[in-house]
Amino acid sequence: MSQNPNLQRNSSDDSALHRLARLHDLARLHAEQLRREAIAEWRERCFAGVSSVLQSLAFWR
Repeated sequence: MSQNPNLQRNSSDDSALHRLARLHDLARLHAEQLRREAIAEWRERCFAGVSSVLQSLAFWR
């Protein structure tokens, strides 16, 4: 059974696939880092807001 030459991969195809897989991994890691930073910023803002409310309540006591 003969293979279609258009479907055969060569070393440059493998190299391109490897680079693409690496870029995908880097993009995934970057997205995860951005997600963590966004969560940390959200937490910081929430805690600052809660702290501000508590200080206001303590002031009016």
